[in-house]
Amino acid sequence: PKQASLPAIYPIHSKRLTPGKVKSRTIKTIKMLLPEPIFIVGDDVLSKTWMNHYQKHLAALHAKGFVVNAASKKEVAALRKQFPQLPLMPTPGDAFAQWLHLKHYPVLISDKLIEQ
Repeated sequence: PKQASLPAIYPIHSKRLTPGKVKSRTIKTIKMLLPEPIFIVGDDVLSKTWMNHYQKHLAALHAKGFVVNAASKKEVAALRKQFPQLPLMPTPGDAFAQWLHLKHYPVLISDKLIEQ
């Protein structure tokens, strides 16, 4: 499906999130707040490597992707081209960081687990 892009939001920079190691942990969230798994990535080598490794799993979960750090629409378009089976929406990630107590990405989040 065609994905929307909002040129006014570029560059996307999340002050609270950086690429790095994420320790798996359980969480308690209401299924209504997170009806489908989501994943958070950026336009960086760690995120691209992670998506390349887990893209089939993410697609099978119907996980929705959020790109929280990207310099321009061009970088997000390149990610979408590289990973066409994954829905990727550019969005600032500081609200995710605060809500889920995150510091790093890439990360997969369900209603019960945060994992890398």
